[in-house]
Amino acid sequence: MVAWRLACRGKRFRLLAGVLALGMVTALLVAGSPTVAKAAAYCPTVEFLGSRGSGQDPPGQTGATGLGAPLDALNTALQQRVIAAGFTYSYWPNPYPAVPVTGWPGIIHGLGSKGTLFGKEIGQYRYSVGQGEQKLSEKITDEITNCSSTKLVLAGFSQGAQVTGNVYQGLSSAQLSHIFAVELFGDPRFNHGGHG
Repeated sequence: MVAWRLACRGKRFRLLAGVLALGMVTALLVAGSPTVAKAAAYCPTVEFLGSRGSGQDPPGQTGATGLGAPLDALNTALQQRVIAAGFTYSYWPNPYPAVPVTGWPGIIHGLGSKGTLFGKEIGQYRYSVGQGEQKLSEKITDEITNCSSTKLVLAGFSQGAQVTGNVYQGLSSAQLSHIFAVELFGDPRFNHGGHG
């Protein structure tokens, strides 16, 4: 009887160990496989990709959406219309630095937006814009690759308008076919005397 109990415990232990090992291998395969993870990705009908303005709060800070006031208003209005029409919607706040251009640090950053001093970068403005461009470009590529039917709305305010405009101008014709709209507010590069 004792020998049978030990044998049963041994079988139960081996069975439990086998189930646990199989579960761990499955979890590792799923976590490590981009194909499996991407297949389950949510693909909305419309996705709003917003780049906030200089010095505005990033996502999650003080409850911020990471879009800033002007883009929050546009995002909310667009979301209501898209959902009312029976489509799905999501938004993505560009997590780039969006350095301030007011106050003493902002003055230094702002000077850097115009160029260099003795061949050296001034402030972090151009670095911030470059980071925003990189993150937005990667997001657009990711969305087109994984959610090819999603229509993208690109929007930017202030420094974010510069980021968005720069990225938009560099998109290929294939990428442009996925862009539904572009909204730029307070673009630092805007020339009010121009005709375009």
